[in-house]
Amino acid sequence: EMGYDFQREKVDELFSRFKELTDVKKEIFDTDIEYLAQGSISKNCGMRLHSFEVNRGGSNRGEIEAHVIVDSRGTSIEGRGRGDGPVNAIFQGINNLLNRDFSLKNYSIRGITGGADAQGEVRVEVEADDMVRVGRGVDTDIIKASAIAYIDAINNIENSQ
Repeated sequence: EMGYDFQREKVDELFSRFKELTDVKKEIFDTDIEYLAQGSISKNCGMRLHSFEVNRGGSNRGEIEAHVIVDSRGTSIEGRGRGDGPVNAIFQGINNLLNRDFSLKNYSIRGITGGADAQGEVRVEVEADDMVRVGRGVDTDIIKASAIAYIDAINNIENSQ
């Protein structure tokens, strides 16, 4: 008992995410479950990351290209971006699919569990329309956690307007 009370639909979603986590981690800690539960609470509106693909290439050999798909209120939206690294390319792809210029003000990563298959937490501060909001993402894939955090910050901006 961790003190959470979820409706059946959220329990099913949380269990599905738990199963995905067990596919990539050998050992699951209470902290892992806590972050899954907190993510289920905070991800109840706005956009959600559906998928992304990152490729090195393009005309400039050092440039990274990203294809990002987000789900927003029952609709899938796709965008493409380019950057000097995978995280930058994904952020540009998200900006392009929304046709807005969000500005990254701060980016930090920390490990929340131990081991080679540890989950990482990304925390971002994103600005738009003179408003800065924080976003957070957790995953064993730090690039995915970065995309989740960026989308979380954008959702927080949208919810504040």
